Parts: sequence; structure tokens; C-alpha cells
Amino acid sequence: MLNWRNSPLYDETQRLVIEYAEAVTRDARAVGEGLFERLRSAFSDEQIVELTFIIGLWSLTNRFNQALHIEVEEAMERALAAMR
Repeated sequence: MLNWRNSPLYDETQRLVIEYAEAVTRDARAVGEGLFERLRSAFSDEQIVELTFIIGLWSLTNRFNQALHIEVEEAMERALAAMR
């Protein structure tokens, strides 16, 4: 998603979510008040909490997989094969 800011595939709300996800992932303490104001104009406090939780959960999952050298695609293929 290198060019998500200018991609016609995303609407303004989706771009806001991606921007927030990137900011939280880079340095959660540095998320600016301006970004929070834009989030508040699009989402309720409960939705922002849930969004932040999901971003944090995926960040944890990615770091966990990277530390253990787990390739997600391979793990998914094994899990799907086990379900068959």
C-alpha cells in the first residue's frame, strides 16, 4: 500500500484509518491531536478504541511471526490443509 494516499481504491474514511494505523505502528506516542480530531469526526470513541485495539493486535501478531520466522502464507496453507 505504498500509494494509498492517492489511490482511487480507498475513500476518505479508509485513508484516515490507514493513516492512523501507520501512525500507531510507527510511534503510538507521537499520534497528533489533529489526527485524533479527524478520527473523532468520523468515528465514535468506542469505534476508535476498537480500531486501536485491532491495529495493536495486528502489530503484535506481525512482530510475533517475524520473531519466530513464521511465514504467514505458509502457516495459512497448513491451517487450511488441516481443515480439509
